[in-house]
Amino acid sequence: MNVRTKLQITYLIMFLSTLFVGGVAIWAIDNWNVTANELTHAYHQSLRAEKLRSSIYRQIKETLFAFMDGEDAETLGKEFNQLEEEIKRQFEEVDRNIRTPEERRYIQELQHTHQQIADWIRNLLTQLSNTADVSRWAFEYRLEKLTFKEQERLIELLKKYYEGEADRLVQHAASVEGLSKVLVILVFGLVVAQVIVFILSTHRWLVSPIAKISRSTEIISTGNLEHRIDIRSRDELGRLAQSINKMAQSLREIQNQLIQSERLAAVGELTSYVAHNIRNPLAGIRYAAQVCLDDLREQDYKGVREALEDIISAVDKLGNWVQHLLSYIRPLKLNLVKYDVHQVIQSSISMLKPKLLNQNLSLELDLQPPTVEAFVDTAYLEQVITALLMNAIEASSSHGRISITSRIVQEPLGAGRIYIRIADEGKGMLPEVLAKVGTPYFTTKSYGTGLGLAMACKIMTYHRGTLTFSSEQGHGTVAEIKLPLGYA
Repeated sequence: MNVRTKLQITYLIMFLSTLFVGGVAIWAIDNWNVTANELTHAYHQSLRAEKLRSSIYRQIKETLFAFMDGEDAETLGKEFNQLEEEIKRQFEEVDRNIRTPEERRYIQELQHTHQQIADWIRNLLTQLSNTADVSRWAFEYRLEKLTFKEQERLIELLKKYYEGEADRLVQHAASVEGLSKVLVILVFGLVVAQVIVFILSTHRWLVSPIAKISRSTEIISTGNLEHRIDIRSRDELGRLAQSINKMAQSLREIQNQLIQSERLAAVGELTSYVAHNIRNPLAGIRYAAQVCLDDLREQDYKGVREALEDIISAVDKLGNWVQHLLSYIRPLKLNLVKYDVHQVIQSSISMLKPKLLNQNLSLELDLQPPTVEAFVDTAYLEQVITALLMNAIEASSSHGRISITSRIVQEPLGAGRIYIRIADEGKGMLPEVLAKVGTPYFTTKSYGTGLGLAMACKIMTYHRGTLTFSSEQGHGTVAEIKLPLGYA
């Protein structure tokens, strides 16, 4: 599964969970609105029922009082019908706002009872208009004690229904409120969980693999082609890691082939170089030995001594050359310690100070900052600086000037490097000579081995540093060391 699919699945899960919580939140809000509307409806219906109760009570009382006061039937009928119209409108208003079957049943029972009472009163008024023989006591008893109580009972039931509905809705609102609080906590927890999941998934699928690839490529770029990236996923970054591992493996194989080829070429070159450098001393030794034999025959002991001294000198030179050759061929074993590089420079200057004085050379130092610590093998680094300073002295004419400067250059990755420049004002070198400086067995000196600067370059390579030369004929030569400040 590639990274894009993984992220899409993560986003889909986050979207669906957000959609779910959003849907539940919308449901809770809608439920709250419905509950609030129903509670408002119950409250208004309760007010309408109370108003209806007052109107019915007023109708009965006014009809009863008018009857008791002896008003005629026609007047009673008009007053009764006016009040009945008002009650009818109130019933219609209550009926329009009915929402439940139970509520409708209570209203219909109340309407039916009231209609019976209204019909009974109308019949009574009809009798009253035809004859005045109507018992006031019976009218009052029937109207107030029986019919009014029945209506009062039904209205009380309706009011209790509305009160019960109000209590139920209040409890429902409380439960919705509790659910809303739970939803708020759930939404907050879900958001936190989504953020955590997003961060962890992004770190696992993107940040961590990219960091591993970055670190590994940095290690491989230093020349460690045995290093491999430990990413086993099958996404794009996993395939990229596999490609880099294959590239490192291929480079390692090519490097081994090049090393083998270079070794064969070096063996051939070394054989020729050794044969050349041994043949000449051996020829000199043979000639001196022949002279020694001739002088012995002639009993010329002074000539014998001179010949033996020439043999010893040739053997010493040959031994010294072999020692330099072995030092260059053998792999170096560095003893790295954290040490002040400027102290090493000062030590080399102290060693060569007599030569500077003999040639009347001036030395300019500009070492910045005063103390620069790096992980170095002090003996090997001193050997490099001494060799470079010695070459500068030999290339300079009397009363010349040599300068040694140092500065720190920061780098985006790592602890930075120290740049050390050793410049002279000698004759300089031709481009074709400059191109060969630092290669084994190349020298412009009649007494040189051609291994001094090659050894210096090798030492700097082991320190993960570089040694480069720049020169212009007639303007001197500059040797520049670039040494990492971190652990090599």
